[in-house]
Amino acid sequence: LKVLLDEVFARDNYLNTFYVRVRYPDKTLKQDMDFHKEIETIHIYRKSRSAKPNRNSEEKTLEKYVYYFEELSEGKEIDLGGKKVKVFQEDEIKLKKKKPGLKGRKEIWASGSILDGNSSGRFFRDFLTGRYKDDGYGVYYKVYGVGDERNGFRYFSGPKKMGATKGKYYQGVPASSSKEDNLNYLPINNFYDLAGSFGNCRTEGGVELRSGKKPEKLIQILLDHFSDEKDLIVDFHLGSGTTCAVAQKMGRRFIGVEQLDYHENDSFFRLNNVIKGDNTGISKDVEWNGGGSFVYAELKKANQQWVEEIQEAENEKELKAIWEKTKEKAFISYKVNPKEIDENAGEFNQLSLDDQKRFLIEVLDKNLLYVNYSEIDDADFAVSEEDKTLNHQFYQLSEP
Repeated sequence: LKVLLDEVFARDNYLNTFYVRVRYPDKTLKQDMDFHKEIETIHIYRKSRSAKPNRNSEEKTLEKYVYYFEELSEGKEIDLGGKKVKVFQEDEIKLKKKKPGLKGRKEIWASGSILDGNSSGRFFRDFLTGRYKDDGYGVYYKVYGVGDERNGFRYFSGPKKMGATKGKYYQGVPASSSKEDNLNYLPINNFYDLAGSFGNCRTEGGVELRSGKKPEKLIQILLDHFSDEKDLIVDFHLGSGTTCAVAQKMGRRFIGVEQLDYHENDSFFRLNNVIKGDNTGISKDVEWNGGGSFVYAELKKANQQWVEEIQEAENEKELKAIWEKTKEKAFISYKVNPKEIDENAGEFNQLSLDDQKRFLIEVLDKNLLYVNYSEIDDADFAVSEEDKTLNHQFYQLSEP
């Protein structure tokens, strides 16, 4: 697949590969399986050098940066390691949540030894570990000259109980003057453990496809990184409609194409459920309550009409009648001479009914299963004026 995509998009436009855990490694193997299919891959390509992923989306990429401190007093000022430090008791400071943003703080559980690799970690190790003996439990430290926040300080919190060696360490994200600078602090992950989501997505959207159905969470991750609200999302293998369902919930426009008929599990029914307020999948995450609309349209059949008639034939007599009509009205492959088929009807009659069907379908031109837009005015296809208007609107062309 990678080699094929390199040819299509050009090798220089390959950006990354996402690795997605789709099932847990200790899941019981089926009898006919020797290995687990634990990881699936998603290759990421750009269309041009100007195309860039979303790395600084405050609503999406920064879900964890939702904390900030509200100081309720001046605190007690002390000196530690030559740095100015303010000590706040638990009732003198509040850790509060807000909407994700570059000025928020990511909460990390760690000890000073784990954080040896930077100045914050070393300060935590050398000066804050064990401070409960002097300052008590559950206190907060505002350390100036450590970290890289706007005013050159960073918050730490002390242990909660006797003997604790770990504390909550709150890492501030630099409040840079430009969003471009902040991109350096927001890498995009390339591994996602979604085994739980894959195992529980079968009935998402009120439709059920057991084979190959993707969870809404996976599509949400992709649309977060590679699209914005009102962008147009296209899925040419729609299946149960997951991509379009997520696009609708996330405020994107969409075009979905599917040739197979899944009956009660069709994407049409799923999108109806979404409009009505489907509460499965990512609905809670994005606060989806329903709304919006979509247009459902079918491709106008050309040779596909004959394919379906052939498949539905119940006997050889019906097939022969269809063959006579296809010779007159269908588009026969340029490789086929209908006269030769008629001259060798004896060999055709010796075939089983299923083989006769396969043979007649094979002689049809598969490039003309449906009516091309360029043939919309051809009288032979009898396209209605209403359908012509819809098509012109869809392709954003003026009326002829």
